[in-house]
Amino acid sequence: MHLFREYIAWLILVSNVLQLSNIGFKLTNTLYSTTDNECELEINCDTIIKKINLEDGEKLNISVKSIFTQFNDNDDVAIDKAINVIGIVKNVTGPKEMIAKDGRLLIKNTVTPMDGMRNKIVVTSWGTIAESLKVSVNDVVSMKGAGIRVYDGVRLLKLYSFTVVIVGEDVEEAHRLKEVLDGMSKKC
Repeated sequence: MHLFREYIAWLILVSNVLQLSNIGFKLTNTLYSTTDNECELEINCDTIIKKINLEDGEKLNISVKSIFTQFNDNDDVAIDKAINVIGIVKNVTGPKEMIAKDGRLLIKNTVTPMDGMRNKIVVTSWGTIAESLKVSVNDVVSMKGAGIRVYDGVRLLKLYSFTVVIVGEDVEEAHRLKEVLDGMSKKC
């Protein structure tokens, strides 16, 4: 075990590029962590760690196919589990300032995307995440690593600091959504 720890310490150096396969991912248990991280990677016996050697100026080009959860399938997803979703933005409310009960200033942004089955879900973000979320109505947006939450009995999505939001991602699901949007606009 000692040699394994030394090997991991050697791999995880500043400026090293690593390829990690078969890793676990979980939300950080704040009872046992003093860091400000929202998630942890779990390395297990199936994990493969490979150092990638890049020449000066060479860019890393790795293509990973994302699995997207349909909005109507989120009832089967555990609360606070990170999922990937993609949809057409139908409504944006924010970012806007709010005052909390204790007097603190809060920034909130709410986006409502629609999936290919025309199901909608509300996505809420707060603080700097809310301020940095730049989407417009009819944008095709993918959110990778969004979390499920329940508010007043309704399942919603929330954005974490590690959630990746991509507007106009060039994936097959985005092209299908654009066809749905085009079909809707032709009916109007």
